[in-house]
Amino acid sequence: MSQPDSPFFTVYKWEINDQTSLTHDHDPYTLVSIIDGNGILTVDDQQYSLHKGDHFIIPTTVKSWTMDGLLLAIASEPTD
Repeated sequence: MSQPDSPFFTVYKWEINDQTSLTHDHDPYTLVSIIDGNGILTVDDQQYSLHKGDHFIIPTTVKSWTMDGLLLAIASEPTD
């Protein structure tokens, strides 16, 4: 997953084509915007539908999650 540089945020381009497990260990949050596609976000056995135009935050208390489907997403985390 690509990662452009920024002085304030680390930005990722996520291309999800199948079930993908994701984690974060130290960042206060991950902000995610669905740019294209549809899928499912699973956090602690709870599922949420994802669609183009959705935006959501994964807080620091969530250490791992999965995304499944055909999705293009932009994710960002504050830099240290």
